[in-house]
Amino acid sequence: MNNKQIDVRITDLLAMLLKRLKAILCFALILGLLGSIYGAVSFVKAQPQAKQVDAVDAEKKVKIAELRLARAENALSFRDRVEIPNAEQDIDHLEHTIQQLREYMKDSIYYGMNPYHRGAAHLRFSVEVDNTGDQAAANAVEDTRAGIIVAYTQMFPCDSTTLSQIQEIMGIEKQEYIKELITVSDDDDHHVVDICVRYDDLQIADQTLTYLYQTMTARAKESLPKHQVQVLSSFSGYEVDHFMIISHEANEKALQNAESALQNAEKKFKSLTSEANDEKAVILEASQALHSAQEELQDAQNDHVSHRISRRAMLKRAVKFSLFGGLVGLMLGCCIVLLKGLFSGVIQNQSDITNRYPFPLIGVMPFTKKRWFDKLIRRLEGESTVDNASIIQATVQSLISRVDDRSVCLISSGSRNSADLIASYTENRVQTIGSILDNAEAIRKLSEFTGVVLVEERGKSRIDSIDAEILRAKSLGKDIIGIVLI
Repeated sequence: MNNKQIDVRITDLLAMLLKRLKAILCFALILGLLGSIYGAVSFVKAQPQAKQVDAVDAEKKVKIAELRLARAENALSFRDRVEIPNAEQDIDHLEHTIQQLREYMKDSIYYGMNPYHRGAAHLRFSVEVDNTGDQAAANAVEDTRAGIIVAYTQMFPCDSTTLSQIQEIMGIEKQEYIKELITVSDDDDHHVVDICVRYDDLQIADQTLTYLYQTMTARAKESLPKHQVQVLSSFSGYEVDHFMIISHEANEKALQNAESALQNAEKKFKSLTSEANDEKAVILEASQALHSAQEELQDAQNDHVSHRISRRAMLKRAVKFSLFGGLVGLMLGCCIVLLKGLFSGVIQNQSDITNRYPFPLIGVMPFTKKRWFDKLIRRLEGESTVDNASIIQATVQSLISRVDDRSVCLISSGSRNSADLIASYTENRVQTIGSILDNAEAIRKLSEFTGVVLVEERGKSRIDSIDAEILRAKSLGKDIIGIVLI
Protein backbone atom coordinates (compact mmCIF):
# COMPACT_ATOMS: atom_id res chain seq x y z
CA MET A 1 0.00 0.00 0.00
CA ASN A 2 2.78 2.43 0.80
CA ASN A 3 5.74 0.48 -0.48
CA LYS A 4 6.36 2.67 -3.51
CA GLN A 5 9.18 5.18 -3.55
CA ILE A 6 8.43 8.47 -1.90
CA ASP A 7 9.68 11.59 -3.70
CA VAL A 8 10.54 14.65 -1.66
CA ARG A 9 10.20 17.93 -3.52
CA ILE A 10 12.03 21.09 -2.66
CA THR A 11 8.76 22.99 -2.75
CA ASP A 12 7.39 20.66 -0.08
CA LEU A 13 10.43 21.38 2.10
CA LEU A 14 9.99 25.13 1.62
CA ALA A 15 6.33 24.85 2.50
CA MET A 16 7.25 22.84 5.57
CA LEU A 17 9.67 25.59 6.67
CA LEU A 18 7.13 28.34 6.08
CA LYS A 19 4.57 26.50 8.17
CA ARG A 20 6.98 26.49 11.12
CA LEU A 21 8.40 29.94 10.41
CA LYS A 22 7.37 31.32 13.79
CA ALA A 23 9.05 28.50 15.67
CA ILE A 24 12.19 28.83 13.51
CA LEU A 25 12.37 32.61 14.10
CA CYS A 26 11.80 32.20 17.84
CA PHE A 27 14.58 29.63 17.99
CA ALA A 28 16.89 31.92 16.01
CA LEU A 29 15.95 34.85 18.26
CA ILE A 30 16.71 32.89 21.43
CA LEU A 31 20.10 31.75 20.13
CA GLY A 32 20.84 35.27 18.91
CA LEU A 33 20.03 36.66 22.37
CA LEU A 34 22.19 34.01 24.03
CA GLY A 35 24.98 34.82 21.56
CA SER A 36 24.83 38.53 22.36
CA ILE A 37 24.92 37.78 26.08
CA TYR A 38 27.88 35.47 25.61
CA GLY A 39 29.70 38.08 23.51
CA ALA A 40 29.17 40.82 26.09
CA VAL A 41 30.15 38.61 29.03
CA SER A 42 33.24 37.25 27.29
CA PHE A 43 34.28 40.80 26.37
CA VAL A 44 33.95 41.97 29.97
CA LYS A 45 35.92 38.98 31.25
CA ALA A 46 38.65 39.61 28.69
CA GLN A 47 39.10 43.20 29.88
CA PRO A 48 41.56 43.96 32.73
CA GLN A 49 39.68 44.15 35.99
CA ALA A 50 40.39 47.81 36.78
CA LYS A 51 38.51 49.55 39.51
CA GLN A 52 36.17 52.11 38.03
CA VAL A 53 36.13 55.38 39.93
CA ASP A 54 33.46 57.98 39.56
CA ALA A 55 34.87 61.42 38.69
CA VAL A 56 32.72 63.19 41.30
CA ASP A 57 33.88 60.84 44.06
CA ALA A 58 37.48 61.25 42.89
CA GLU A 59 37.18 65.05 43.08
CA LYS A 60 35.80 64.77 46.60
CA LYS A 61 38.72 62.55 47.60
CA VAL A 62 41.17 65.09 46.16
CA LYS A 63 39.55 67.96 48.07
CA ILE A 64 39.51 65.97 51.31
CA ALA A 65 43.17 65.00 50.85
CA GLU A 66 44.12 68.62 50.08
CA LEU A 67 42.25 69.86 53.15
CA ARG A 68 43.87 67.23 55.36
CA LEU A 69 47.32 68.07 54.01
CA ALA A 70 46.76 71.81 54.48
CA ARG A 71 45.62 71.29 58.07
CA ALA A 72 48.64 69.13 58.87
CA GLU A 73 51.02 71.63 57.27
CA ASN A 74 49.43 74.54 59.13
CA ALA A 75 49.65 72.67 62.43
CA LEU A 76 53.30 71.78 61.81
CA SER A 77 54.09 75.34 60.73
CA PHE A 78 52.50 76.74 63.90
CA ARG A 79 54.52 74.35 66.04
CA ASP A 80 57.77 75.10 64.22
CA ARG A 81 57.24 78.88 64.19
CA VAL A 82 55.55 79.47 67.56
CA GLU A 83 55.19 76.61 70.02
CA ILE A 84 58.61 74.94 69.73
CA PRO A 85 60.57 78.26 69.71
CA ASN A 86 58.54 79.46 72.73
CA ALA A 87 59.26 76.18 74.52
CA GLU A 88 62.98 76.58 73.74
CA GLN A 89 62.91 80.15 75.02
CA ASP A 90 61.17 79.02 78.19
CA ILE A 91 63.83 76.35 78.72
CA ASP A 92 66.65 78.83 78.12
CA HIS A 93 65.06 81.37 80.45
CA LEU A 94 64.54 78.81 83.20
CA GLU A 95 68.06 77.43 82.81
CA HIS A 96 69.44 80.98 83.03
CA THR A 97 67.30 81.69 86.10
CA ILE A 98 68.41 78.48 87.81
CA GLN A 99 72.04 79.28 86.98
CA GLN A 100 71.67 82.78 88.41
CA LEU A 101 69.99 81.48 91.56
CA ARG A 102 72.67 78.85 92.08
CA GLU A 103 75.47 81.38 91.45
CA TYR A 104 73.79 83.78 93.86
CA MET A 105 73.45 81.10 96.54
CA LYS A 106 77.08 80.15 96.00
CA ASP A 107 78.67 83.61 95.81
CA SER A 108 76.30 85.82 97.81
CA ILE A 109 77.61 86.93 101.22
CA TYR A 110 74.07 87.71 102.29
CA TYR A 111 72.75 84.20 101.41
CA GLY A 112 75.75 82.58 103.07
CA MET A 113 75.05 84.25 106.41
CA ASN A 114 73.21 82.46 109.18
CA PRO A 115 69.96 84.34 109.73
CA TYR A 116 69.73 83.00 113.29
CA HIS A 117 73.19 84.34 114.21
CA ARG A 118 73.87 87.13 111.80
CA GLY A 119 76.43 89.88 112.55
CA ALA A 120 75.50 93.52 111.96
CA ALA A 121 76.39 97.14 112.78
CA HIS A 122 73.57 99.70 113.27
CA LEU A 123 73.64 103.48 113.47
CA ARG A 124 70.60 105.68 114.09
CA PHE A 125 70.75 109.47 113.77
CA SER A 126 68.34 112.34 113.53
CA VAL A 127 68.40 115.61 111.58
CA GLU A 128 67.73 118.97 113.16
CA VAL A 129 67.00 122.24 111.35
CA ASP A 130 67.03 125.64 113.11
CA ASN A 131 63.59 127.03 113.88
CA THR A 132 63.49 130.77 114.65
CA GLY A 133 60.17 131.78 113.20
CA ASP A 134 56.48 131.50 113.83
CA GLN A 135 54.22 128.45 113.40
CA ALA A 136 54.30 128.65 109.61
CA ALA A 137 58.07 128.68 109.67
CA ALA A 138 58.02 125.74 112.07
CA ASN A 139 55.91 123.75 109.60
CA ALA A 140 58.32 124.61 106.82
CA VAL A 141 61.23 123.48 108.96
CA GLU A 142 59.49 120.16 109.65
CA ASP A 143 59.01 119.62 105.94
CA THR A 144 62.62 120.51 105.28
CA ARG A 145 63.82 118.01 107.85
CA ALA A 146 61.64 115.29 106.40
CA GLY A 147 63.01 116.07 102.97
CA ILE A 148 66.57 115.89 104.22
CA ILE A 149 65.95 112.51 105.86
CA VAL A 150 64.44 111.16 102.65
CA ALA A 151 67.49 112.49 100.80
CA TYR A 152 69.74 110.54 103.18
CA THR A 153 67.85 107.31 102.45
CA GLN A 154 68.27 107.84 98.73
CA MET A 155 72.03 108.27 98.93
CA PHE A 156 72.50 104.49 98.90
CA PRO A 157 73.29 102.80 96.58
CA CYS A 158 76.15 105.22 96.23
CA ASP A 159 78.24 106.19 93.28
CA SER A 160 80.81 103.76 91.91
CA THR A 161 83.69 105.41 93.77
CA THR A 162 82.02 104.96 97.15
CA LEU A 163 81.02 101.39 96.29
CA SER A 164 84.58 100.58 95.27
CA GLN A 165 85.85 101.86 98.59
CA ILE A 166 83.24 99.83 100.49
CA GLN A 167 84.13 96.81 98.36
CA GLU A 168 87.77 97.24 99.34
CA ILE A 169 86.91 97.56 103.04
CA MET A 170 84.68 94.47 103.04
CA GLY A 171 86.85 92.45 100.67
CA ILE A 172 83.96 91.48 98.37
CA GLU A 173 84.67 90.64 94.73
CA LYS A 174 81.34 91.69 93.22
CA GLN A 175 79.72 95.03 93.93
CA GLU A 176 76.18 93.70 93.38
CA TYR A 177 76.48 91.61 96.53
CA ILE A 178 77.23 94.77 98.57
CA LYS A 179 73.85 96.32 98.03
CA GLU A 180 71.97 93.58 99.89
CA LEU A 181 74.34 93.83 102.86
CA ILE A 182 73.66 97.54 103.45
CA THR A 183 70.31 99.24 103.98
CA VAL A 184 69.57 102.92 104.64
CA SER A 185 66.01 103.58 105.80
CA ASP A 186 63.92 105.97 107.86
CA ASP A 187 60.95 105.62 110.16
CA ASP A 188 57.41 106.27 109.17
CA ASP A 189 57.46 109.91 110.38
CA HIS A 190 60.72 110.72 108.57
CA HIS A 191 62.42 111.64 111.86
CA VAL A 192 65.26 109.11 112.06
CA VAL A 193 67.71 107.58 109.58
CA ASP A 194 68.83 103.96 110.23
CA ILE A 195 72.01 102.60 108.60
CA CYS A 196 72.56 98.82 108.86
CA VAL A 197 75.63 96.92 107.64
CA ARG A 198 75.21 93.09 107.79
CA TYR A 199 78.48 91.21 108.06
CA ASP A 200 79.67 88.44 110.29
CA ASP A 201 83.05 90.18 110.85
CA LEU A 202 81.86 92.90 113.21
CA GLN A 203 85.07 94.95 112.89
CA ILE A 204 84.66 95.16 109.13
CA ALA A 205 80.98 95.94 109.62
CA ASP A 206 81.86 98.84 111.95
CA GLN A 207 84.48 100.17 109.53
CA THR A 208 82.05 100.02 106.66
CA LEU A 209 79.33 101.70 108.71
CA THR A 210 81.67 104.50 109.82
CA TYR A 211 82.90 105.12 106.28
CA LEU A 212 79.38 105.17 104.89
CA TYR A 213 78.09 107.52 107.61
CA GLN A 214 80.93 109.96 107.11
CA THR A 215 80.55 109.92 103.34
CA MET A 216 76.80 110.52 103.53
CA THR A 217 76.99 113.37 106.03
CA ALA A 218 79.79 115.05 104.07
CA ARG A 219 77.81 114.87 100.88
CA ALA A 220 74.65 116.07 102.64
CA LYS A 221 76.41 119.23 103.93
CA GLU A 222 77.43 120.01 100.38
CA SER A 223 74.09 119.49 98.68
CA LEU A 224 71.33 119.75 101.34
CA PRO A 225 70.04 122.67 103.35
CA LYS A 226 71.84 123.55 106.53
CA HIS A 227 71.11 121.05 109.27
CA GLN A 228 72.65 119.24 112.21
CA VAL A 229 73.04 115.49 112.56
CA GLN A 230 72.72 113.88 115.96
CA VAL A 231 73.61 110.23 116.53
CA LEU A 232 70.91 108.61 118.57
CA SER A 233 72.25 105.08 118.97
CA SER A 234 74.71 102.54 117.58
CA PHE A 235 74.98 98.77 117.91
CA SER A 236 77.41 96.09 116.79
CA GLY A 237 76.78 92.38 117.42
CA TYR A 238 74.86 89.20 116.41
CA GLU A 239 71.10 88.87 116.10
CA VAL A 240 68.27 86.87 114.52
CA ASP A 241 67.22 88.34 111.16
CA HIS A 242 63.62 87.31 110.41
CA PHE A 243 63.65 89.06 107.05
CA MET A 244 66.77 87.13 106.08
CA ILE A 245 65.01 83.87 106.99
CA ILE A 246 62.13 84.78 104.72
CA SER A 247 64.54 85.87 101.98
CA HIS A 248 66.51 82.61 102.15
CA GLU A 249 63.32 80.54 102.03
CA ALA A 250 62.08 82.61 99.09
CA ASN A 251 65.30 82.00 97.17
CA GLU A 252 65.19 78.25 97.85
CA LYS A 253 61.53 78.14 96.88
CA ALA A 254 62.29 80.07 93.69
CA LEU A 255 65.02 77.58 92.82
CA GLN A 256 62.68 74.61 93.40
CA ASN A 257 59.95 76.23 91.33
CA ALA A 258 62.39 77.01 88.55
CA GLU A 259 63.72 73.45 88.49
CA SER A 260 60.17 72.05 88.47
CA ALA A 261 59.17 74.48 85.73
CA LEU A 262 62.28 73.44 83.77
CA GLN A 263 61.27 69.78 83.98
CA ASN A 264 57.75 70.62 82.76
CA ALA A 265 59.15 72.79 79.99
CA GLU A 266 61.47 69.98 78.86
CA LYS A 267 58.54 67.53 78.89
CA LYS A 268 56.47 70.00 76.89
CA PHE A 269 59.34 70.46 74.43
CA LYS A 270 59.66 66.70 73.98
CA SER A 271 55.90 66.40 73.54
CA LEU A 272 55.86 69.20 70.95
CA THR A 273 58.79 67.59 69.14
CA SER A 274 57.02 64.22 69.13
CA GLU A 275 53.82 65.83 67.90
CA ALA A 276 55.78 67.61 65.18
CA ASN A 277 57.25 64.28 64.07
CA ASP A 278 53.78 62.74 64.08
CA GLU A 279 52.50 65.64 62.01
CA LYS A 280 55.36 65.15 59.57
CA ALA A 281 54.28 61.52 59.23
CA VAL A 282 50.68 62.70 58.74
CA ILE A 283 51.88 65.16 56.08
CA LEU A 284 53.73 62.36 54.31
CA GLU A 285 50.66 60.12 54.47
CA ALA A 286 48.39 62.97 53.36
CA SER A 287 50.74 63.75 50.46
CA GLN A 288 50.63 60.13 49.36
CA ALA A 289 46.84 60.07 49.72
CA LEU A 290 46.58 63.29 47.70
CA HIS A 291 48.82 61.84 44.99
CA SER A 292 46.72 58.66 44.89
CA ALA A 293 43.47 60.69 44.77
CA GLN A 294 44.85 62.83 41.94
CA GLU A 295 45.77 59.68 40.01
CA GLU A 296 42.26 58.30 40.58
CA LEU A 297 40.77 61.59 39.36
CA GLN A 298 42.97 61.47 36.25
CA ASP A 299 41.94 57.86 35.64
CA ALA A 300 38.27 58.75 36.13
CA GLN A 301 38.58 61.63 33.66
CA ASN A 302 40.35 59.40 31.14
CA ASP A 303 37.63 56.76 31.60
CA HIS A 304 35.12 58.96 29.74
CA VAL A 305 36.80 58.23 26.42
CA SER A 306 37.91 54.69 27.22
CA HIS A 307 34.45 53.81 28.59
CA ARG A 308 32.79 54.97 25.37
CA ILE A 309 35.33 53.01 23.34
CA SER A 310 34.87 49.88 25.45
CA ARG A 311 31.08 50.16 25.25
CA ARG A 312 31.26 50.48 21.48
CA ALA A 313 33.60 47.49 21.25
CA MET A 314 31.39 45.46 23.57
CA LEU A 315 28.33 46.39 21.48
CA LYS A 316 30.09 45.34 18.30
CA ARG A 317 31.10 42.02 19.83
CA ALA A 318 27.58 41.45 21.17
CA VAL A 319 26.05 42.23 17.75
CA LYS A 320 28.54 39.93 16.04
CA PHE A 321 27.79 37.04 18.37
CA SER A 322 24.07 37.82 18.18
CA LEU A 323 24.12 37.59 14.39
CA PHE A 324 26.18 34.42 14.55
CA GLY A 325 23.84 32.91 17.15
CA GLY A 326 20.80 33.96 15.17
CA LEU A 327 22.23 32.43 12.00
CA VAL A 328 23.09 29.21 13.82
CA GLY A 329 19.63 29.21 15.41
CA LEU A 330 18.00 29.75 12.04
CA MET A 331 19.95 26.87 10.52
CA LEU A 332 19.31 24.57 13.46
CA GLY A 333 15.63 25.51 13.47
CA CYS A 334 15.30 24.71 9.80
CA CYS A 335 17.12 21.41 10.26
CA ILE A 336 14.95 20.45 13.21
CA VAL A 337 11.74 21.34 11.34
CA LEU A 338 12.82 19.45 8.23
CA LEU A 339 13.96 16.38 10.17
CA LYS A 340 10.84 16.38 12.24
CA GLY A 341 8.67 16.78 9.13
CA LEU A 342 10.44 14.03 7.22
CA PHE A 343 10.81 11.46 9.95
CA SER A 344 7.96 12.16 12.36
CA GLY A 345 5.49 9.99 10.42
CA VAL A 346 2.89 12.79 10.32
CA ILE A 347 1.01 13.89 7.21
CA GLN A 348 2.39 17.27 6.13
CA ASN A 349 0.77 17.92 2.73
CA GLN A 350 -1.25 16.29 -0.06
CA SER A 351 1.89 14.76 -1.56
CA ASP A 352 2.17 12.55 1.52
CA ILE A 353 -1.30 11.19 0.60
CA THR A 354 -1.01 10.90 -3.16
CA ASN A 355 2.49 9.37 -3.03
CA ARG A 356 1.54 6.72 -0.47
CA TYR A 357 -2.05 5.65 -1.10
CA PRO A 358 -3.89 4.57 -4.25
CA PHE A 359 -7.11 6.13 -3.11
CA PRO A 360 -8.37 9.34 -4.67
CA LEU A 361 -7.81 12.63 -2.86
CA ILE A 362 -11.31 14.01 -2.79
CA GLY A 363 -10.22 17.47 -1.70
CA VAL A 364 -7.88 19.57 0.36
CA MET A 365 -9.64 21.85 2.80
CA PRO A 366 -7.95 25.15 3.76
CA PHE A 367 -6.11 25.60 7.09
CA THR A 368 -8.42 26.08 10.03
CA LYS A 369 -6.31 29.03 11.21
CA LYS A 370 -4.58 31.82 9.37
CA ARG A 371 -0.88 31.20 8.66
CA TRP A 372 1.92 33.43 7.47
CA PHE A 373 2.40 33.21 3.70
CA ASP A 374 -0.79 31.15 3.41
CA LYS A 375 -1.14 31.52 -0.37
CA LEU A 376 2.58 30.92 -0.93
CA ILE A 377 2.41 27.67 1.08
CA ARG A 378 -0.59 26.52 -0.97
CA ARG A 379 1.21 27.31 -4.19
CA LEU A 380 4.32 25.42 -3.08
CA GLU A 381 2.21 22.38 -2.10
CA GLY A 382 0.31 22.48 -5.40
CA GLU A 383 -3.00 23.56 -3.87
CA SER A 384 -5.48 26.10 -5.18
CA THR A 385 -4.92 29.69 -4.14
CA VAL A 386 -8.51 30.87 -4.52
CA ASP A 387 -10.53 31.97 -1.52
CA ASN A 388 -11.34 29.49 1.22
CA ALA A 389 -15.09 29.49 0.58
CA SER A 390 -14.60 28.33 -3.01
CA ILE A 391 -12.18 25.61 -1.94
CA ILE A 392 -14.58 24.31 0.71
CA GLN A 393 -17.52 24.34 -1.72
CA ALA A 394 -15.53 22.47 -4.37
CA THR A 395 -14.36 19.86 -1.87
CA VAL A 396 -17.91 19.31 -0.56
CA GLN A 397 -19.31 18.94 -4.08
CA SER A 398 -16.58 16.46 -4.98
CA LEU A 399 -17.37 14.47 -1.84
CA ILE A 400 -21.12 14.44 -2.55
CA SER A 401 -20.62 13.43 -6.18
CA ARG A 402 -18.49 10.43 -5.14
CA VAL A 403 -20.97 9.30 -2.51
CA ASP A 404 -24.08 9.42 -4.75
CA ASP A 405 -26.73 7.24 -3.13
CA ARG A 406 -24.32 4.93 -1.35
CA SER A 407 -24.24 4.68 2.37
CA VAL A 408 -20.93 6.35 3.27
CA CYS A 409 -19.54 7.60 6.58
CA LEU A 410 -16.61 9.74 7.61
CA ILE A 411 -13.87 8.27 9.83
CA SER A 412 -10.82 9.97 11.29
CA SER A 413 -7.71 8.76 13.07
CA GLY A 414 -7.47 11.99 14.97
CA SER A 415 -9.97 14.40 16.45
CA ARG A 416 -13.62 13.96 15.42
CA ASN A 417 -14.07 17.72 15.13
CA SER A 418 -12.58 17.82 11.64
CA ALA A 419 -14.96 15.10 10.36
CA ASP A 420 -17.92 16.81 12.02
CA LEU A 421 -16.93 20.07 10.30
CA ILE A 422 -16.97 18.43 6.86
CA ALA A 423 -20.31 16.67 7.67
CA SER A 424 -21.81 20.00 8.55
CA TYR A 425 -20.74 21.39 5.15
CA THR A 426 -22.62 18.46 3.44
CA GLU A 427 -25.75 19.25 5.46
CA ASN A 428 -25.36 15.87 7.17
CA ARG A 429 -25.74 13.91 3.92
CA VAL A 430 -22.61 12.16 5.07
CA GLN A 431 -22.42 11.05 8.71
CA THR A 432 -19.48 10.92 11.05
CA ILE A 433 -18.79 7.96 13.30
CA GLY A 434 -15.35 8.95 14.66
CA SER A 435 -12.27 6.74 14.93
CA ILE A 436 -12.59 2.99 14.28
CA LEU A 437 -9.20 2.33 15.88
CA ASP A 438 -10.17 2.83 19.51
CA ASN A 439 -13.93 3.36 19.53
CA ALA A 440 -16.11 0.24 19.73
CA GLU A 441 -19.27 2.25 19.09
CA ALA A 442 -17.73 3.58 15.85
CA ILE A 443 -16.94 0.00 14.72
CA ARG A 444 -20.54 -1.06 15.46
CA LYS A 445 -21.92 1.87 13.44
CA LEU A 446 -19.54 1.12 10.57
CA SER A 447 -21.53 -2.03 9.80
CA GLU A 448 -24.41 0.19 8.69
CA PHE A 449 -22.33 1.72 5.86
CA THR A 450 -20.85 0.29 2.68
CA GLY A 451 -18.02 2.75 2.24
CA VAL A 452 -15.85 5.15 4.21
CA VAL A 453 -14.12 8.45 3.55
CA LEU A 454 -10.98 9.15 5.56
CA VAL A 455 -10.68 12.65 6.99
CA GLU A 456 -7.08 13.43 7.97
CA GLU A 457 -5.41 16.55 9.32
CA ARG A 458 -2.10 17.93 8.17
CA GLY A 459 0.45 18.03 10.96
CA LYS A 460 -1.64 15.75 13.23
CA SER A 461 -2.67 12.53 11.50
CA ARG A 462 0.02 9.88 11.55
CA ILE A 463 0.75 7.60 8.60
CA ASP A 464 0.71 4.42 10.71
CA SER A 465 -2.71 5.37 12.08
CA ILE A 466 -4.02 5.93 8.55
CA ASP A 467 -2.61 2.56 7.51
CA ALA A 468 -4.34 0.91 10.46
CA GLU A 469 -7.64 2.60 9.56
CA ILE A 470 -7.45 1.37 5.98
CA LEU A 471 -6.62 -2.19 7.04
CA ARG A 472 -9.45 -2.29 9.55
CA ALA A 473 -11.97 -0.86 7.09
CA LYS A 474 -10.98 -3.37 4.44
CA SER A 475 -11.04 -6.20 6.95
CA LEU A 476 -14.63 -5.23 7.68
CA GLY A 477 -15.46 -5.29 3.96
CA LYS A 478 -15.83 -1.57 3.50
CA ASP A 479 -14.84 0.30 0.39
CA ILE A 480 -12.39 3.22 0.65
CA ILE A 481 -14.11 6.00 -1.29
CA GLY A 482 -11.26 8.49 -0.89
CA ILE A 483 -9.45 10.81 1.45
CA VAL A 484 -10.19 14.40 2.48
CA LEU A 485 -7.19 16.33 3.75
CA ILE A 486 -7.67 19.26 6.09
